[in-house]
Amino acid sequence: MRFGVDARALHARLLDKGFLAGLPLSDWRADLDDALLLCATETKTAEDIERFAQAAGQAAAELKYRQP
Repeated sequence: MRFGVDARALHARLLDKGFLAGLPLSDWRADLDDALLLCATETKTAEDIERFAQAAGQAAAELKYRQP
């Protein structure tokens, strides 16, 4: 998923908030510096996913969302 901010910074911010936030993809493709590979298994509820989405949106806003 692309977030429009540095994925490594977003990943770190989400870890601080208690979320294991996926894999930054910039190690494989430099043009994906704003992308995280995400996965949700059957152990995650709709509420878990919603909490992650809200935290990711807030963290991206804190990192000064930039247009791709």
